[in-house]
Amino acid sequence: MIRCALLRGQPDLDPASFLSPSEAGLIGPRAVPKRRDDFHRGRWIAKKLLMARFPGTGMLDHVITPDERGVPIAHDALLRPRPVSLSITHTAGFAGAAVVDAPGQVGIDAEVMIAEPSAIARDYFTEQEQALATGDPMAATIIWSSKEAIAKALGEGLRLSLQSVRVVAIGEAAADGWREVSVEGGLGVWAWVGGCVVAVAGAERPEWERKLGTGD
Repeated sequence: MIRCALLRGQPDLDPASFLSPSEAGLIGPRAVPKRRDDFHRGRWIAKKLLMARFPGTGMLDHVITPDERGVPIAHDALLRPRPVSLSITHTAGFAGAAVVDAPGQVGIDAEVMIAEPSAIARDYFTEQEQALATGDPMAATIIWSSKEAIAKALGEGLRLSLQSVRVVAIGEAAADGWREVSVEGGLGVWAWVGGCVVAVAGAERPEWERKLGTGD
């Protein structure tokens, strides 16, 4: 089962309460405030999600560091890898995280609406995706975000040719506001949350848990 947690806005975060020294060192003192705030929000909501997955643990019982590809890896306080796949996203005052037990893989991506998607569609979309997105910035944003989520689930990010990730259909709304996205070789979901498109994807048809707000 894939678990997902979303955070809107900027809570009053004390980095010392949830970041280990090794994690704090990942964001340099010269980082611009936006990058620092995005990093803090992303780590905070990811750890809230890990606490739900591992009951009885606290923020500092989880250490999240990137591997050589930049993929976030969850560890315990002794830096032993947790048996999960973790993905984090942040944009425009919004942060989200998704986790699934290994050997499953998960990716999450959030994007503000792409106002003028023609250049992205030309460079990164297949002909079928371009047809889905023509004249529809929302559809273009869903396709782009879904591609990013799949690329993250594969541990490749933008190193992967996004034309090799093919969105074939955008499904109808589900009861909880999530909609399916059909991708060759897998399935994802997307939702419009807090002014952003949020896409979550894995290699198999998932079950979903979602929590909006602070993650409490």
